[in-house]
Amino acid sequence: LDVVQAILALQRDHGDREVRKHARMKYLLHDKGIQWFRDTLCRDYFTGELKGLRNEPKAKLLDYLGWHRQKAGLWFVGLPLLCGRLEGELKRGLRQRVEQSAKHCQTSALTFRKRQRPWPATPSPAQPSPPAG
Repeated sequence: LDVVQAILALQRDHGDREVRKHARMKYLLHDKGIQWFRDTLCRDYFTGELKGLRNEPKAKLLDYLGWHRQKAGLWFVGLPLLCGRLEGELKRGLRQRVEQSAKHCQTSALTFRKRQRPWPATPSPAQPSPPAG
């Protein structure tokens, strides 16, 4: 956090205050150079040691939109919903579409829970029943 405060102070003190369009950090770096920035930061604003970049793990996209396999023979579909609400005619129409798609995948009929996750209508002994609610 200290280095971030030092960078902000350097931008505050050396950034362009006359032309607002030119007041961004990228213009200060372009005009003065990265070496000037590093030297000024270490000399006047930050007394600690600047460490090199570290490798971050690749980010995982947790996007549940579309069809996803849960396990053999069990799939779910993730849909974007406004305000998380799915009811009435929209829910009936969506159910019909999903059931039509499920027929092509050779699955049983589907039911919907409050969280709009489809469950097989008749669970097999290997499948747990859907949670209540």
